[in-house]
Amino acid sequence: MPPLVKLMIKNAAIGFVASAAFVALLIWSDTAQLGSLIAGSPFGWLAAAMLVFFTALTFGSVQIGIAIMGLGRNDGGSGRRKRRAPSDHPVQQFATVAQPAAVLDRHRNASL
Repeated sequence: MPPLVKLMIKNAAIGFVASAAFVALLIWSDTAQLGSLIAGSPFGWLAAAMLVFFTALTFGSVQIGIAIMGLGRNDGGSGRRKRRAPSDHPVQQFATVAQPAAVLDRHRNASL
């Protein structure tokens, strides 16, 4: 299995575990009487399962996004970008552009 696929699966699982803990905390603390509503309803298990699924979808996506955006860092793992010391002298750089001979001939003929 490619390493990027392993990375995505691992981070999706981390997001799922985080969402399951979040929903368990919501139900246990009875936030907005959510725990009482789920416990008192005959289909409370379905509501809890849907809540876990949709928060897992959100938390997993965020976790994968964080992992993917963190792949480009190569600064020693400190998490902060290294800044260059400001220079007193501006640096002048020249770029050369290769142009086809037909374009150069057209410009030469137009100026004559």
